[in-house]
Amino acid sequence: MIKRAEALKVVYDLHAIIETASNDLSICYKMVNKNQFWRRTFVRSFFASIEGINHGIKNISLLLVNVLKIKLTNAEIAMLKEETYNLNEKGDVTLSKSKLRSKDNLCFTLKTFARASKASFEIDRKSEEWGSYIEALRVRDRITHPKNSEDLIISDTELKIVQKTFIWYFACMIALSNIALSSLKSLLKDDTKKKVKKK
Repeated sequence: MIKRAEALKVVYDLHAIIETASNDLSICYKMVNKNQFWRRTFVRSFFASIEGINHGIKNISLLLVNVLKIKLTNAEIAMLKEETYNLNEKGDVTLSKSKLRSKDNLCFTLKTFARASKASFEIDRKSEEWGSYIEALRVRDRITHPKNSEDLIISDTELKIVQKTFIWYFACMIALSNIALSSLKSLLKDDTKKKVKKK
């Protein structure tokens, strides 16, 4: 079983991954006024970062649930593992990868990571930031599945929407990773106090 100190290192590493992805995307963003290539590259890279970070957060949530003794349902654990179960024609249980919608997956991942860190967090789906995220998703979907050449053009307005989403997402990630770090540090302090009292 993983120790709390090891879990702390993993969360510190997540924090470093988030900062690196944010810094990389900031460099990419500086190029967006040069041409459409850089705009498309920024949008694709940003959403690839979200998918990668969310995957890492799910794995860390599974770890934190064990370390911090948080109870999740079997369904929540399956979602964190991105697993779904079915029966085949022989009546055997089969395992497959879940197909999750980006927006629902983001809400679940952030909310569950907060719970696994002994905190609470809920995306306000009526907020301006959430609306920008949905618009940014549409831009991503359009440029990755273009129906014509015009679909590959990202306007100044769309670029601002994606930039706003970028700032919002990484602010959420840094805040949540700080919450997880704080929870683990607090537990480690309690462990140290208990050891001192025993002596």
